[in-house]
Amino acid sequence: MRISKTRGWPAAISASARHLVGAAAAAAILVPALILSGPASSAEIKVGMRDFAAGRGNPYQGCVCSPAIFVWSAIYEQLARVDRAGRAIPVLAESWEATGADKTVWRIKLRPGIKFSNGEPLNAQAVKATYDFLATDEGKTYSQSRTLGVFIAETRVVDELTVEVVTPKPQPVFLKLATTQSIIPPKAFADVGIEGFTNNPIGTGPYLVKFEGENATGTPYLGSWQKRADVDSIKFFVLPEAPARTQALISEQIDINVQLGPDEFEMVKGAGMDLFAAPSTRTMGLSFISTRSGEPVTGPLGDKRVRQALNYAVDKQAIIDNIFGGVGKPASQAAVPNAFGYNSDIEPYPYDPDKARALLAEAGYGDGFEFEARGIVGDANFRFSYEAAIQDLNKIGIKATLIAQTFGGTDGWLEHWIKGDWPYQAFGFGNDLVGHLDGALSFARHISCTKPAPYYCNPDEMPLLEKIYVEFDDDKREAMVREALRANAENAPILFLVEFEETMGFNKKITNFEHINMWIPYSELTVSN
Repeated sequence: MRISKTRGWPAAISASARHLVGAAAAAAILVPALILSGPASSAEIKVGMRDFAAGRGNPYQGCVCSPAIFVWSAIYEQLARVDRAGRAIPVLAESWEATGADKTVWRIKLRPGIKFSNGEPLNAQAVKATYDFLATDEGKTYSQSRTLGVFIAETRVVDELTVEVVTPKPQPVFLKLATTQSIIPPKAFADVGIEGFTNNPIGTGPYLVKFEGENATGTPYLGSWQKRADVDSIKFFVLPEAPARTQALISEQIDINVQLGPDEFEMVKGAGMDLFAAPSTRTMGLSFISTRSGEPVTGPLGDKRVRQALNYAVDKQAIIDNIFGGVGKPASQAAVPNAFGYNSDIEPYPYDPDKARALLAEAGYGDGFEFEARGIVGDANFRFSYEAAIQDLNKIGIKATLIAQTFGGTDGWLEHWIKGDWPYQAFGFGNDLVGHLDGALSFARHISCTKPAPYYCNPDEMPLLEKIYVEFDDDKREAMVREALRANAENAPILFLVEFEETMGFNKKITNFEHINMWIPYSELTVSN
């Protein structure tokens, strides 16, 4: 699908006006597609979301992030989870310690008495089997092998509830890394494999969930170690269009809309619903391909001046005002404000098209060049933001286009993320710190030579990063991360766009509602009549 060089909505049209048009169409066309039985019962909640994860319940594909996290919050658990301040807090693990002279052995104690929903015990063997799969030929085809597997040299069973994870190098934030991989029952996985978990996942979480078509249903796992309030049914519905989700919430056909845009806030509140917002773990941007298939690219994007020019060319504040309703701020770096190491001294690239043109001319590209960006555009705010950026690039002479892209499947985002063979110039991804909220891991996983199949590899940045990766003193590590983010922002590996909030809308009859880095504590929710 090719998207026009100009925005579907002119810059002069405000987000609220755009919403009113979409909402009217949704009421007439999309909401009836919900085959629901009316308002939810007191013990049931209904969740509307844009899409399921490409792998549905496959715990090795994708990450514990949007959209998987909205369903996985009910099913799966990890050794640890990161709180809003970026600290690793115990979940299935009870405690952990880096041991050995070089601190490459993490000894992890598991909580006793936990069972998976199929009755298998949560023990050291389950952790070992979960992690060992990442090193198999099949496991290497999934993204978790590159997200976590590359940081594991060996997993050893010490006793029933003690496991040791050996890292190739000292890894001070291993437990933050481990937040991305859900622990699964080894016998069940040996029996049914990925295919079985895709629609019928098995975890230690408080609910059992089954995927059926565009719906999924969660029922209580009565043997869960987590205390559950009074919600005994969760139904998940895929509603790709934002106006349809909003209308469904307003008409009480769903109770939670997990992906709400700024232009919908007033409508939702005016209908008597409530909002919960927290800083996103993501920054919006277009990541430049300056390394392809392991080699530096030749041409414009290999030149720092060109990457800087593209950052000066885009009016980020206009995107925030016209698309995000004024909520948000221009992104300045590959981290979010609540992440460990975020450098508040870094100023965003200002909107300066004259400087952009001067840098292009200095680099030898005064006449512009071809620039193809691809983005996952199911979220309207992301689509309009990418289109606005493309429009601004065209204004300075760049022959820029945006092409819609899927997450999975042939020629999808995930395929190129794994292979590193990106057949275009940029893709829709600023940075995602979900699960760890650590600026250093932006480099380890995304924007450095450390990432398997990197799209940006600058050897000049690596000496400092290598020191950061092995530093266990938090104060020293934080200072180094701040400096690394400053140097990286100057090198402009990303067209930095917007820092934003993740806002969810919900029916006021739900109490205790919140999300923690998009993870929803379903077992703690209560519903009143």
